[in-house]
Amino acid sequence: MCIPDARTREAVFGVLYNVVVVSPAGEIFVSRDTGVPVLRFSPHGAFQGTVGTAGRGPGEFQTALPIGLRSDSLWVYDPYQQRLSLFGPDGTFVRIVAGPEDLAPFGSRFRVHGLLEDGRVLGGFTYQSGRIGSRGMLPIIAIHPDSRPEQSGLPPHDTITSVYSHDVRTPMTFPNGMSVITGAVPDQSSLWALDPHGRQLVIVDQPPATGISPDTIILRRISVSTLETTTRRIPITPVMLRGEVKRAVIERIARALSSDMPDVSHPQVVRSARESIPLPDQLPPVTALLVGADGSVWLRREMLHPGPVRWDVLRSPDGAIQAVHIDERVSLDFVSSTHVWGIRRDSLDVPSLCRFRVSREIRGRSGA
Repeated sequence: MCIPDARTREAVFGVLYNVVVVSPAGEIFVSRDTGVPVLRFSPHGAFQGTVGTAGRGPGEFQTALPIGLRSDSLWVYDPYQQRLSLFGPDGTFVRIVAGPEDLAPFGSRFRVHGLLEDGRVLGGFTYQSGRIGSRGMLPIIAIHPDSRPEQSGLPPHDTITSVYSHDVRTPMTFPNGMSVITGAVPDQSSLWALDPHGRQLVIVDQPPATGISPDTIILRRISVSTLETTTRRIPITPVMLRGEVKRAVIERIARALSSDMPDVSHPQVVRSARESIPLPDQLPPVTALLVGADGSVWLRREMLHPGPVRWDVLRSPDGAIQAVHIDERVSLDFVSSTHVWGIRRDSLDVPSLCRFRVSREIRGRSGA
């Protein structure tokens, strides 16, 4: 099933990003960078209208990033207004869960990631401004909307970011109900993701991070409610950057630089690029991480050659790993063990939101 971009005037999907969530009833919500309202579709792809409008009042927002689920309701976070709003299953505005008066004490670098079933807000500190990503965004903490940093016994909010910048691998809970789910992961090769309901945080540590074997990744699952942590080491084939690939990369960089340096010979530019841009011998084997509403974990493998993209899927914490191959034109946004949703672009780069069924094949491998 695909929802064409031209289905309705409002259903224009994003150019740079789209956030897709699917409710337990199968309704599809899409937040995109081309307009404020969140798009709402039926389980069969029929356009049902929009959620929210542009503005600063209740039920209004300037941007919707991110969005997510709390039971059968939709929450929307507006980073420009530092406001988290809750909408019912039919898209009607319910209430403001947390506003600037609740979130501002945690500093300007605090970003909301989810709304938990117990009413706490899940968030974290970013080390750089911009869109929420999957790298460099830890630590992750859970707070009550009316809590304050000083109530936990921590220093004032102007130093809270530095306090949480340490590598805390053991979850902690404070008297005001604040929980540190995990501390900072300084290595940029680490990935993390939350499931759509904000119940489980998954972290992948991988080479070439310090202390990680070149043929192993470490996958950690942390329950946001109980803080219980399980760890699994997964053998993986190293992705080596061969010499000819390095030379091709340096040559491409040198050609780009040569046009701005007409007085410097091309061999000199190549030598300068090689000395100033060290390329690693090994690439991170996992380039993206998604967690399904059903708890399945999807790992996008590094592919050095064009063709279908391989995702390794763990349907259960101790289950077998199965491979799912996705068309390289499809960017996945929402996953489960049986279906995936993503944006597919045609030959004219026109995006459509599509749902694919995950089919199992022989020898423990899967295809979509």
